[in-house]
Amino acid sequence: MSIAVVDDGGHVCGAIRLDGAPPSTAAIAADKARTAALIRRPGKAFEDLVNGGRVAMLSVAGLGSLLDGSQPLVVKDQCVGAVGVSGGRPPEDNAVIEAVLRAWGS
Repeated sequence: MSIAVVDDGGHVCGAIRLDGAPPSTAAIAADKARTAALIRRPGKAFEDLVNGGRVAMLSVAGLGSLLDGSQPLVVKDQCVGAVGVSGGRPPEDNAVIEAVLRAWGS
């Protein structure tokens, strides 16, 4: 599993790839976080749109990943960044995000 934290512009501030996690998970976690930061919504919102038939969302350049497993980091109604997780199934990725948010005080 990999975890990435980005600033509000989607730039990676910190990342970790746990032992045994495939290298691709690091890039995917960063892409998921970038999307959540730039759009100010969880990745699940976009995955649901695509699954609901809004496949045009797949053509939006620069977003990163439109997959479940990311959450914006919000302070006083202002997005300050986002966290993305990759390497598990969506419920596992989201459980890690929830733990990050609890540790951060969100």
